[in-house]
Amino acid sequence: MVGSRSSSGAGKPYRYYICQTKHRAARACSSKRLSANMVEGTVIDHMFENVLSLEGLRWLVEQYRARRKKSNALEERIESLKGELATHEAAMERLMDLAEAGGGGNYWQSVRECLSMSDLARS
Repeated sequence: MVGSRSSSGAGKPYRYYICQTKHRAARACSSKRLSANMVEGTVIDHMFENVLSLEGLRWLVEQYRARRKKSNALEERIESLKGELATHEAAMERLMDLAEAGGGGNYWQSVRECLSMSDLARS
């Protein structure tokens, strides 16, 4: 259904809802147009009875809390991954510094330590 408006023969405006197929394609549709006041009143009544009722509000609060909890868990996971990334980036930077410096006598020992830190970060 889509909202529409028109005016009567006397020029008085009125609002109504019609079938979307009829509205878009100008094709025949067996649905009659419905008064906007009647449709909107029915929607408002439904909201008060089902959504804004005590049970409906409880359900909305539960949905909000569940989504917020999921969002918090994702934010915590993102922060954890950022920490892991920083650890790996620092290890890679140290490896690059060692490679540029020519490695020195402890080069491979340092590489092993960096890789070992990387393994610890993954677990």
